[in-house]
Amino acid sequence: MSYKYTTGSVRRGDIYFEDDTQGEQTYIDFGYDTITLRPSGSAILFAEDDAVGIGTTNPQTTLHVKGDPGQFRVEDTTVDYAYTIDCDGNGIRTHFGDMTAPGDEDAFMSFGAYSGINRLDTAARDFHIYGTNTTVGFYFDESEGAFGFGTTTPYSTLQIAGSLQLNVTVFASSDTLDETHHVAVADCNAADVTLTLPAATAAITGRQYIIKRADSSNSNARAFVIAPGSGDDIDGADSDITNIDDGTSHTLICIGSVGWIIVDKYVGI
Repeated sequence: MSYKYTTGSVRRGDIYFEDDTQGEQTYIDFGYDTITLRPSGSAILFAEDDAVGIGTTNPQTTLHVKGDPGQFRVEDTTVDYAYTIDCDGNGIRTHFGDMTAPGDEDAFMSFGAYSGINRLDTAARDFHIYGTNTTVGFYFDESEGAFGFGTTTPYSTLQIAGSLQLNVTVFASSDTLDETHHVAVADCNAADVTLTLPAATAAITGRQYIIKRADSSNSNARAFVIAPGSGDDIDGADSDITNIDDGTSHTLICIGSVGWIIVDKYVGI
């Protein structure tokens, strides 16, 4: 249908704007159960019975926005708070912010997938994860670079206001410790046990192991040894820790490629 403004005449078919003399015509295109708005001939808005496409005439969801880049924004008219989604060749980003100044769309927070990493940027704001039953939960203090579990005021890089549970592994035979272990318990009831520390490298500087001998029976009938990795030292010596009696524990920390040091030893009674 077309409407001629100067004469008031109406014809069936698409609707054209007769005074559009610049570039392609602007019109409403009526198809079989579809309507397409075409400013300058471009299909910018497409509607069918159960979906709307912006920038596409083949919407795959109830609302499908497509472009280069594909962008979507919801903005408040009172304080200009905005929620923006960007999809382009560099990644996908969701922004939370305000539009009072250029670039402020992510002034509050943004998250996305780009440069091969999934990212969440809290900008200059703290970040808090909590729920109905867990009202404190996890807290990130952005200005201090501190993380809190069970507290919203962490005073250390990591503060846990609650219990801490670490992995405990019982060894009845010799093995090599790795990143899955923390507390290692040697049960030498049936056989001698040697626990070998992983290779000391800069990458695991600060890793800690608590290693204890706890025989289930036949106390001290077998030998227990803590061995460094090949070429590594324990307390400056390239040698094993031997003659470890039942009930004795050692706490060791990696100090980089130099090796391991013993920071605590308990001798069982």
